[in-house]
Amino acid sequence: MKLEETGWVARARDYYDLWQILVRSKSQLNFVILPDLLRQKCEIRGVGFTGIDDFFPVHLLETVEQGWQRDFRK
Repeated sequence: MKLEETGWVARARDYYDLWQILVRSKSQLNFVILPDLLRQKCEIRGVGFTGIDDFFPVHLLETVEQGWQRDFRK
């Protein structure tokens, strides 16, 4: 799967950034257009996915956790 090959979702920083956006700007987000924006971004990056679960497989979450420990626990 291209999603895993790119390592795009395997970076702890990406998850952190998304969490910050949701926490700080949730009331300003237009959740109706978010799915289309996500598809567009993935298309530009050549990343394929079939659903939200593709972004959270166990082995990628383990990689993110390792990155989190390395990048944010200094």
